[in-house]
Amino acid sequence: MLLEATRSLNADLLVAGGYGHSRMREVMLGGTTWTLMHHAGMPLLLSQRMAEKRHAHRDCAA
Repeated sequence: MLLEATRSLNADLLVAGGYGHSRMREVMLGGTTWTLMHHAGMPLLLSQRMAEKRHAHRDCAA
């Protein structure tokens, strides 16, 4: 569906978020990122959100 939409819009670039999941989940459900990488037929920019540091202030000495 996503690839069909990019083609119908004559897109020049596809931008998507790339998130890692367990290997078992990818085998069972399929990997969207893998599919995009192998079938996009256009430049693909993958972005991965960096993990947020929670409670960073606790690491600082008072």
